[in-house]
Amino acid sequence: MMIDYKENLINENSELNQYDPITKLMKYRMLSNEEMIDRDRCECAYRAYKKLNWLNDNNKDLEPDTFFSSPYYYIKEMCRKYDIENNNNYYFNGRSKMNNKAFYNLTYGVFLLAAKAEEKANACIVNTGVQVAGSPVRVAVSVLNTNYTCALIKESGRFTLSALDDSCSFETIKHFGMQSGRDVDKLDSLPMPTDESGVPYLNWSTCARFSGKVTHSVDLGTHTLFIAEVTEAEVCSDRAPLTYADYQNKLKPKSEKVERERKIVGWRCKICGYVYEGSALPEDYACPLCGHGTDDFEPVYEE
Repeated sequence: MMIDYKENLINENSELNQYDPITKLMKYRMLSNEEMIDRDRCECAYRAYKKLNWLNDNNKDLEPDTFFSSPYYYIKEMCRKYDIENNNNYYFNGRSKMNNKAFYNLTYGVFLLAAKAEEKANACIVNTGVQVAGSPVRVAVSVLNTNYTCALIKESGRFTLSALDDSCSFETIKHFGMQSGRDVDKLDSLPMPTDESGVPYLNWSTCARFSGKVTHSVDLGTHTLFIAEVTEAEVCSDRAPLTYADYQNKLKPKSEKVERERKIVGWRCKICGYVYEGSALPEDYACPLCGHGTDDFEPVYEE
């Protein structure tokens, strides 16, 4: 039965109005269920389906929540079709295949990004932190929009960035990077010092730490880029910084072999929790929410 969209539409987020139908839908899709109930029946979904010719005389029984239950490769194909029909490469470079492993050759560090707003504090692991100006000294960090730390930075306009060194354990990465501050208090009972603004920073396995006051922010879709003037900088140890390559190749535990006798029904992203439905994960697959590759997925077994 065809859905009566006029009866099922919900109020849209006004911040999304500046985007084209497909970008708007992709951004809308990332919003939490708590913020957007029935997000699959929203007006921007309807317009995106119409743009992609999903709603036509041949597909009268197609419901809009088909998009939200579709695997990533299907969504990607929709966007590729949009590019071809509009004779551009807004989403994909023509008809060429994008190899996500190419991005592994970019160099990154591994950092603890922390923030505090009023009495709420949190920290997460990021791999994008870089100095972008020398006078005044400014740094830039990129963090996933769905991260609690991102919300606290937007609220307070301040953060600390702790550059992890090569003595860092996987347990530290796991504690701060593989659970949400909305569910647990990551800083509870941890003896973490604070900077002059009261924002915590890591005082172990850290070679340097920085405090930043946000001057600009840029919404990048899945992430927000914060550019900040550095207000404090300190060398904490003489150890070498931990690189993202060393984390992937040396620190991160290797994936356990899949048990063949148990049926796999999906794959869960260990970073953000997104679930890909299907027994086999495509080799070049990347999480549609956080962008992590197949190495950061674990099997979901049939109960």
